[in-house]
Amino acid sequence: MKSYRKLTLSLPEITARWYGQSRGAPVRVIGIHTTECNEANKAAIAVAKFFTRLPSNRKASAHIVVDNKEAIRCVPDNKPAWAAPGCNFDGLHLELVGRANQTMPQWEDSYSQNVLKLGAKIVADWSQRFNIPVVKLTVPQLKAGKRGIVGHVDISRAYGLTRCFCFFGFDYCLLSWRSL
Repeated sequence: MKSYRKLTLSLPEITARWYGQSRGAPVRVIGIHTTECNEANKAAIAVAKFFTRLPSNRKASAHIVVDNKEAIRCVPDNKPAWAAPGCNFDGLHLELVGRANQTMPQWEDSYSQNVLKLGAKIVADWSQRFNIPVVKLTVPQLKAGKRGIVGHVDISRAYGLTRCFCFFGFDYCLLSWRSL
């Protein structure tokens, strides 16, 4: 099994209850998710703690959760998070505090801008370490095994899942993430 360098950013850790023990596939995608919770200070900690309490009939986790001030590691990069079936074993998953149905002006507020800036650092690090291009994959590209960035909605559409939230603005994010 391939060994992975540690994230170059130092992050506090709150380990999720549910995640896999072995990847079984090389990392090829970065999955972007919204937490579907309100913007609040310490929201990343709250979501990370939520991942520690989930029952066995509701397994979920992400590698990192980001709010306006901090990023919390919940699953090591060399383990699969239970974030989106179809891309758990070959994906790294980032939860951004906010809601998928936020409008562009809402994503442009100070809180969300700080979330996106901190998230960009995580994406840039993963992109460099795992040789993942900062490009938004289409559903057919994802299904064909291409490398890039996807949203939860893309994974749901590619692998026939019903629960999905549509993260608004990959074009907006990719422009800022490529500049890092």
